[in-house]
Parts: sequence; C-alpha cells; structure tokens
Amino acid sequence: MPKKTINPRLARNYHEATSEKSREVYRQWASTYDRELIEDFGYRAPEAAVECLLEYFPSRQIEILDMGCGTGL
Repeated sequence: MPKKTINPRLARNYHEATSEKSREVYRQWASTYDRELIEDFGYRAPEAAVECLLEYFPSRQIEILDMGCGTGL
C-alpha cells in the first residue's frame, strides 16, 4: 500500500513544538486556507453533517447551535 503524503503546511504544523509556531503556520496559510481545504482536500464536512442530521432527524424539527470557530466554511 503506498504511503500517503501529508500536505506540507499540515506536516509543518504537526511538527512545530510551540503554540506560537503553530499559530504562525496558520497565519501564513490564512489567505488560501478555504480554497485549499475544498480543492486540495475535498473538504465536505458541512454536507456530511447535514446528511447525518437528516438521517436521524428526518422531520427537521430540531434546533442546531453551530459553535464552530474558523473561517465559516
């Protein structure tokens, strides 16, 4: 089985020893973060969450509080 490669930005962040260095990695990544998550990683967490919720709550009679932090993807 071929070894998967990790995005260089993610790899750099996982190897950084301090939270300050980790923040700097994401600060430098901020301008392209959303596009890279969607285009390069196939990010689809919002769609997957909706599919799961509709499976368990088909009547849609629920209230959801999204307490996520981030860019708003």
